[in-house]
Amino acid sequence: MSNKQSRILNYIEPRCTYNKGTIYNIAKWRQKVLARDKKQCRICLNSIKDSHRDRKTRNEAHHVIPRHHGGKNTLSNGITLCTFCHDYFDYSYFIHGLDFFEITNAKRKEKIIKEVQEMIDKNYVHHLLNIIRY
Repeated sequence: MSNKQSRILNYIEPRCTYNKGTIYNIAKWRQKVLARDKKQCRICLNSIKDSHRDRKTRNEAHHVIPRHHGGKNTLSNGITLCTFCHDYFDYSYFIHGLDFFEITNAKRKEKIIKEVQEMIDKNYVHHLLNIIRY
């Protein structure tokens, strides 16, 4: 097997297991994922708070493998994330092309939490600048 083929298998193989199990409609899937994780963010355990707006976070169901990449609405393909962590993973995916699996394998939770907090701060400053301009 060539090196390129082994890299493709290493990429695909761990992700195949996320689509195993019963497939639910999106609303039922969200309910089941949130219930399984006891409505707690699996990354920061809801320790991140928007200190600028003194806002509570809302927890959301996140697809580990995005649906447009073949991910299904199975319990193994879902994880509960707070709004801030969810935004971070979506941003990382759309801007840098890193999926959830790659980020969590490459970075420790403390680093992810720090980057999420920096993202909140950056967005808040951007929001203030928009208010000042208008």
